[in-house]
Order: sequence, then C-alpha cells, then structure tokens
Amino acid sequence: MMKRRAAAAFALALLGFAFAAPAAAEDRAAPKAPRERWLERHPLVRERIERRQERRRLWESSRDDRAALRRDLGELGPDERRALRERIVALPPPERRALRERIDRYRSLDPAQQQELRERLGALRNLDPGERDRIRAARRVAPAARDAARAARRDPRQAGEDTGRVIANVPRRCPAIPRPSRSRPSPSSSRSTSPSACARSPRAEAWRTGCAR
Repeated sequence: MMKRRAAAAFALALLGFAFAAPAAAEDRAAPKAPRERWLERHPLVRERIERRQERRRLWESSRDDRAALRRDLGELGPDERRALRERIVALPPPERRALRERIDRYRSLDPAQQQELRERLGALRNLDPGERDRIRAARRVAPAARDAARAARRDPRQAGEDTGRVIANVPRRCPAIPRPSRSRPSPSSSRSTSPSACARSPRAEAWRTGCAR
C-alpha cells in the first residue's frame, strides 16, 4: 500500500515537472548570442552597422524609382547621377514636393504619352541656347498675348486680315488742295497749270483716292 502511494506521488511530481518546465523556460530570458554581447560592448560599431542597414533599406525602397529614372533618362554616369542628386537635395521642400507631384503625374500617364513627352524633352535639349531663352521669355508673357501670337503663327492669312482691319479703322486725313497762284502764269507754264492738267496730275488722283476712303 505504501509503495503504491509513493509511486503515485512520484508520477504526479513528474507530470507537474513536465508541464512546469516549458513555462519556466519561456519566462527565463534566452542567453544572448556572442555577437550581441560584443556589440553591446562596442556601441560605435553598432551605430555604423545600423546606418549601413538604413542606407540599404532606402536603396531597396527606391529601386523602382531608379528603374523609372533609367528608363526615362537613359544610362547616367557617376558624375551625372551625383549632380542630379545634389540638385534635388538642394531644392527647398516646397519645390521638392512639387517635383515629386510632377513625377507622379508623369508616371500616371500611358506609355505612349510618356514616350511623346520624352521625345519633346529631347527636342528641347537639342535647341540652341538662344532658342531656349526665347521660349523661356515667351512663357513669361500673358496667356492672352501668347495665344494670339500662337494663332498668328498657325494662320498668317488670318493675322494679315486682322492687321488690315486694324489699319482700315485708322482715320485718314485728305491731302491739302494746292491753292492756285494769284500771279498770272507765263505762257510756258500755262500747259502745266491748266485745270485739266491738274485734274490728271498724280497729286490730284491721290487726293481723290484718299477722300474716297
């Protein structure tokens, strides 16, 4: 009888130990790896490792942006990439946000529209500096004046008609009538000063034409 009770107590103790051991192991902190213990003793090394991991994370997050930039601008050399990065970093925050919005609008376009914009950008790059300055100056003109100039370039005949209409509305003064001389004309000049000759003279014709208008 005593042996049975002792065996039952021993079995219960083993069963309790089997259930309590995992919980105790979870509560007890696991020993740190040798690398973690070494990094705790060298905080500067830990900071360098964390900065490197952060740079790698940023590099991986911007992989799509780099692929799009390479597709749009082609292969860039190290100096060109560095110059482009410096120019973007030097922008004020509002301009940088505006640039990001323009990039997002460009990427939302269809591939055909993106190709058209890239071709226009290439054509602008091939222009002479003077032509680029002229385009920049034209962008500073008021929209109404810019539209009028664009319409004149597209339809020169219509622009000529508008110009002629403006000129026609300008009032014209008739030329003054030359007064006849009171002195008696000489026989030699009587032919040139006769009324019929004055009527046929170019000056009289010009006067009649101006008054008719």
